[in-house]
Amino acid sequence: HIGNQIGALAVYGVNGLEEQWGQEEVRLAKSGNTIERLRQLLGLPLFIEEGLWPARAQFNGMSHPVVVEGGKRAILSLYPAARETPQSLVAKLQAFIAHHRLRIDVVGPHGDGGVDCQPQGFNKTLSVDGVIRRFPRAKIFAMIDGINDLPLARDSRVMPITFLNGAPEVREAVQERGGITIPKVGYEGGCVEAIRVISQLLSLSAS
Repeated sequence: HIGNQIGALAVYGVNGLEEQWGQEEVRLAKSGNTIERLRQLLGLPLFIEEGLWPARAQFNGMSHPVVVEGGKRAILSLYPAARETPQSLVAKLQAFIAHHRLRIDVVGPHGDGGVDCQPQGFNKTLSVDGVIRRFPRAKIFAMIDGINDLPLARDSRVMPITFLNGAPEVREAVQERGGITIPKVGYEGGCVEAIRVISQLLSLSAS
């Protein structure tokens, strides 16, 4: 929806595992069926419509309440329910995934308490791969703030830009890379300021 609003040439979603250029069909990264297997083991539907839905996950024979973020096929996004903390949900998922020997990374918790389960080795740098395939000499800037953005912060092909609301690990990684920290919250004018900075840098490099 945001891509349509800004007239984006391409859109990458679901931590980089979904790609769409213009009006082409959405393409999913070939990541196997590990997430489908995880859903089955947890007793969750293979697909849920967009929205946040209460559900019960089966962890080693015991039923636990969770909240599932719908609209995603390539990854599984969960939120803790009832009195559980995001950290305990992460620990529970990691132990469950290790027990079943699934090749899945647990990413989070994010600022909103959400936790992502995604195929091992797949992350947002897939978007960088996609752009470079079409534009080999492109200068790539990435506006980032969440834990799932860390691979972008560390990718040498990217100039990372973060904000006051960036996760501490992200701000540290951006600083180590010599990236840019905008002294504003991203959704409170920070992104607009970042676009101004990018425009200035591109103008300087073109002159």
